Amino acid sequence: MQTDRPEIQAPTVGVETETPTSEGAVNVPEAPAPRPVTAARPARRATKRGWKQTFDSLSNTHFRHFWLGMMVMMGAMQMQMMARGYLVYDLTNQNAAILGLVNAATALPILVLALFGGALADRIERKRIVQVGQGGAAILAVFIAITISVGSVTWYHLLGASIVHGSLMALLMPARQAMIPQLVGKEKLGNAMALNAAGMSLTTLMAPALAGGFTR
Repeated sequence: MQTDRPEIQAPTVGVETETPTSEGAVNVPEAPAPRPVTAARPARRATKRGWKQTFDSLSNTHFRHFWLGMMVMMGAMQMQMMARGYLVYDLTNQNAAILGLVNAATALPILVLALFGGALADRIERKRIVQVGQGGAAILAVFIAITISVGSVTWYHLLGASIVHGSLMALLMPARQAMIPQLVGKEKLGNAMALNAAGMSLTTLMAPALAGGFTR
């Protein structure tokens, strides 16, 4: 007696079969979606290369004067701080505590008044702030020079000078930084900011070394 065996269909690999639906329609596999066409990137504008690009913003006369003035101002202030420390150390018979106090008196106003200096630079003409600040620093240096010349200088004078010096720095630096975009514009702003930071770092490194050589 023969029994009907179910037919076993061999599996097909990699072959898409058409399966009829209940209505007799045939499912056709969907075609892959076309890839989006990306627009061609615009050609980059040719830029200067080499050392000329490094000093590109110095071609602006106003920024060049501004940058040179910053170098002179920062160098003078760094040399004053170095010489002030030596003088305090001599006047106080090598008292390290007073020396640390005088040096800290410069940093404290910078930490406290820097935020107010930025707000002041937004409300008052920045050029006037820079002029008043650098004029005050010059008057302070002349005052200390006179007291040293007449022999009446004390470490209290140097402590007061450190406080005034730090206060002037807190007002000057935000105003000077905010003036750079007005001088060079948007295209050279990055280069100008980099040169300004490099100049400050260079004077911070070299000016104390020169002052130390002069105090021997």
